[in-house]
This record gives sequence, structure tokens and C-alpha cells, in this order.
Amino acid sequence: MSIIRVKGDSMKPTLLNGDLILVDHGLDYVEAPGGIYAIYINDVIVAKRIQVLYDTGKVRIISDNTQWEPMDVAEDQIRVNGKVIWFARELD
Repeated sequence: MSIIRVKGDSMKPTLLNGDLILVDHGLDYVEAPGGIYAIYINDVIVAKRIQVLYDTGKVRIISDNTQWEPMDVAEDQIRVNGKVIWFARELD
């Protein structure tokens, strides 16, 4: 497991810039209902919702911020680093 600091607003309102997320590296595959995962895509690690598109060989990468469009990619274009199982946010 590791703790990663969120950068950016693509997962707003669920995860905000500066939040800390706990990633379970033992869950390095996408479970059937999906969820929020830390994934490597284009040599960058990001936290996104991942949905398996069965029978297509693709996964859908989803940002909670509606300003970002979902993106469908081939499964081999991403590497699942682990599932996000917890987060923390500093109080102002």
C-alpha cells in the first residue's frame, strides 16, 4: 500500500486537489463493479474510475468532474497500480 497526493480537479467533487489517497497495490486488477483506481497511462499515474467494457477488450476511464469526457482505451494501454480504498482531506 502507498499514499499518494491527488493533483488536479478531474475527480472533483469526490477527490480534490491535495487530498491523500491510500492505494492497495494488491488489487492491481479492475473488479467487476469497477471503482476508483490508481493507473498508469502515458507514463503518468492518475486516480480515475475504471469500468471494464466486456466483450470489447477496452476499459472506460471516467473522471467525476463532468468537464472531462470519459475515455475508452484498450486494456493494454493502462496498467492498474492499485485500488483507491481510502482518502483524507485537510480541514480549512
